[in-house]
Amino acid sequence: MPRRTNDMRKHIITELSDEQEAMLPIYRDKWRSIQISTESIQQEKATEVIKAAYAVSDYPEPEILFYSSPMMAIEKILTIENFKMYLGRDIHRKFSKRLLDHE
Repeated sequence: MPRRTNDMRKHIITELSDEQEAMLPIYRDKWRSIQISTESIQQEKATEVIKAAYAVSDYPEPEILFYSSPMMAIEKILTIENFKMYLGRDIHRKFSKRLLDHE
């Protein structure tokens, strides 16, 4: 896949066609069903998609980890020395607020 360069213009959508507008409820329902799904993630497929996205970005590919529950992921992250630095800029505040405060 080609890497995105600075001279590649971003295409910003400012209007939808009638056909696109008509498709919105279908996409909304599709993503709602995904949102509330309790099926296990397909790790291989998710890894492929993440790697593909990073291949076309200007960001280095991250380490991809999977856990059986959000709480297991939180527990693992909290064992990392200086996890705030590991998570990056101020994300530790968002992480703490959204996950740890909801126990």
